[in-house]
Amino acid sequence: MAQTDAFQQATQSLADRDRSDLTRGRCVVIQASGHHQGLILIDAARDAVWQVITDYESFPSFLPTVVDAQVIEDEGDRKLVEQVDERQVLFTKVTSRIQTENVETPPHKVTFELTQGDLNRFRGSWRTVLASTESAQPTLLLQTVDAEAGAGPLEMAFDQLLKRSIRENLQAIAQEVYRRDRP
Repeated sequence: MAQTDAFQQATQSLADRDRSDLTRGRCVVIQASGHHQGLILIDAARDAVWQVITDYESFPSFLPTVVDAQVIEDEGDRKLVEQVDERQVLFTKVTSRIQTENVETPPHKVTFELTQGDLNRFRGSWRTVLASTESAQPTLLLQTVDAEAGAGPLEMAFDQLLKRSIRENLQAIAQEVYRRDRP
């Protein structure tokens, strides 16, 4: 596959093992002090991936920990989304609620930023990148997240939880793309 310049740029900092995992369809997540980047190569067209990552109100049907999601305001390419997340942490069910302002730049980028919720900081983006110069697929999906829970000494545990969540969400998004894209 002849790779696009955008794909090469997006993956240039990956270690050889991560690049190999990515080309085999595995999700790669890189973490460094509150900054996370997840990547997955999805064997589908960019538009199919875009339809899934911007279908906010359907998130509870395919994202593993999202139990509710609603678009509160819709001003074209700017959407205010409220999302409720539930997950088991050790022996306790933890519920969190966040509201994000999502700004869409179709069909390649959604930026999001916390407007209110249970975290101190939560911002990032989704990007879709054409991987091949020869075909409309596969599509590289990248998610970047800068987050801080304000958990003090438990912040490292939050970072690990977020890393796992990014991986699970990217894999779930890929599965949802495949489910929708293939009859």
